[in-house]
Amino acid sequence: MPIRGILKVLIINYFMYINENIVGLVFGAFVGGVNAIWALLVFLGWAQPFMNFIFWAHMIALPYPYVVGAFDISTAAILVVFAFVIGYVVGNIIARIWNTIHK
Repeated sequence: MPIRGILKVLIINYFMYINENIVGLVFGAFVGGVNAIWALLVFLGWAQPFMNFIFWAHMIALPYPYVVGAFDISTAAILVVFAFVIGYVVGNIIARIWNTIHK
């Protein structure tokens, strides 16, 4: 096999591996970030109008089925941390499956 072919195989194999920890952190940051934005909307009082708009856009008739509760900092912190952990675990599992398939 010529040197170009060997380099091509090495490069493809190198880029097929993904770091499980980094993928987990990226997934966790994304999922936790989305939930942090939701907690911010609740804190600002914009969550209920946002949900009403979403229900209206999906043609869900009045009365709207959900009401946003009052903001609580401890509940918001638990939400963001729990979402981050779940996102990390899911991302890590996906990366491990990817690496197993592409060995």
